[in-house]
Amino acid sequence: MAFANLRKVLISDSLDPCCRKILQDGGLQVVEKQNMSKEELIAELQDCEGLIVRSATKVTADVINAAEKLQVDHENVISCPHLGASTREAQSRCGEEIAVQFVDMVKGKSLMGVVNAQALTSAFSPHTKPWIGLAEALGTLMRAWAGSPKGTIQVVTQGTSLKNAGNCLSPAVIVGLLKDASQQADVNLVNAKLLVKEAGLNVITSHNPAALGEQGCGECLLTVALAGAPYQAVGVVQGTTPVLQALNGAVFRPEVPLRRGLPLLLFRAQPSNPALLPTVVGLLAEAGVQLVSYQTSVVSDGETWHVMGISSPLPSLDAWKQHVTEAFQFHF
Repeated sequence: MAFANLRKVLISDSLDPCCRKILQDGGLQVVEKQNMSKEELIAELQDCEGLIVRSATKVTADVINAAEKLQVDHENVISCPHLGASTREAQSRCGEEIAVQFVDMVKGKSLMGVVNAQALTSAFSPHTKPWIGLAEALGTLMRAWAGSPKGTIQVVTQGTSLKNAGNCLSPAVIVGLLKDASQQADVNLVNAKLLVKEAGLNVITSHNPAALGEQGCGECLLTVALAGAPYQAVGVVQGTTPVLQALNGAVFRPEVPLRRGLPLLLFRAQPSNPALLPTVVGLLAEAGVQLVSYQTSVVSDGETWHVMGISSPLPSLDAWKQHVTEAFQFHF
């Protein structure tokens, strides 16, 4: 979901009409449904990029933060905790404030106060935006590589400027993990954390304050790994371009650009086979697919990772199995 194009907002509680009007004047489609059950709210939220609620609503609290019933504290919620004000004037003022800030968020302006939408607000930051793209790309890569993984996904940030970025990058990783899955086609930064557990996944975020001199002189890194399994991908941002730095410790030099819309074919094989490259190029030609780019990693555990940018995804990788140790393809 491109949040600069965010257009659909759900108001689940009774708010002053000025809130709806300001949102609509700001170019947002507003869906207003009250007295929904927990199941109805979840269903509606999956179809909207934003949710505006009052924290005093029990059904809302059960959905957004079941562990702490009446406390709304979740990045996919635009929370108005003081909209339970007893006077009409107070309700009108607060409704106006939250609507104005939501419209500002969509237009990329800075936010403050009552807005609880870290993943969305960070999506507009010039610094964070390419990292969100990287996070989605690594999530998509992990899904293709591990085959719709189950269990615990570890999202690890490194570097001073990413110290507090985990809360906005983990939803982007989830988007990559769940996007295009049969049951989660509409996953986005807003509803990602709500949907991830339904998919049998647990996402844990942590930060590694690596000392200067470690991991490339203290550069910022994003690592996505499947706990207890041999799947680990490391990426960085160069300028504004997300790039893949390593797979399971096999480092790419130079790094592999991760461009939205460009299919990548990745395979692992022994480096001592001189016939490998002509063979796989021939397989591409047989499938009518053109080679756009080609990079390899350093040798790790006796094998090398190869990454090919290709003109379109291959219909099948069955023909590759006899020539390589493993292979997968993805695009985001």
